[in-house]
Amino acid sequence: EHLVMTLDFRLLEKGGSVRSFFYEQLRAALAKSQKFAELSSKQLRLVYAPEIRELSIGPLAVIERQDKRLYEQRIADYLMKQFENTESHYPRVLRFLADKVGVRCFLLFDNVDQHDFELQQEIFQFAHSFSGKCHAFSIVTMWEETYFRSKQTGGALSAYQSIAYRLPPVSVVDILSRRLQFIVTDI
Repeated sequence: EHLVMTLDFRLLEKGGSVRSFFYEQLRAALAKSQKFAELSSKQLRLVYAPEIRELSIGPLAVIERQDKRLYEQRIADYLMKQFENTESHYPRVLRFLADKVGVRCFLLFDNVDQHDFELQQEIFQFAHSFSGKCHAFSIVTMWEETYFRSKQTGGALSAYQSIAYRLPPVSVVDILSRRLQFIVTDI
């Protein structure tokens, strides 16, 4: 029932923008998700219902009464413009799905610790911010040393309440898969 996506931060080029990388990866992951495609196509007008209502009683009121086809084209143009603004569109759709449809987004920020400490902190802050915008769950994988260093040195983790899960050094892929499945089932 939920959207579960892994974002591999090994693919983030040195000096690259976390925000740009994240939204490119998110768009690609959501494009592959049949669940997202079904829900977003059916619900897109509801996501932007307040704006469509304003357009319908405002600048498009006359067009709606006189030329229904032109009205629908203008609404489609408006929705296309919203879709093209990735940083606004995806959080809004994901928040709608979480609040109105009960479909949550689970994001696994994987291999974050492959980057320097400062970039790790930026990725954690971004993950926290994005989760808040769209009522998603973010899991940031990192080594214990990275976690404790951030907590103890006043890094990003010291500013947020976070839940740490320690995974024993066995097949990380298998354990993460089972833990994610447990979280999804529990919720």
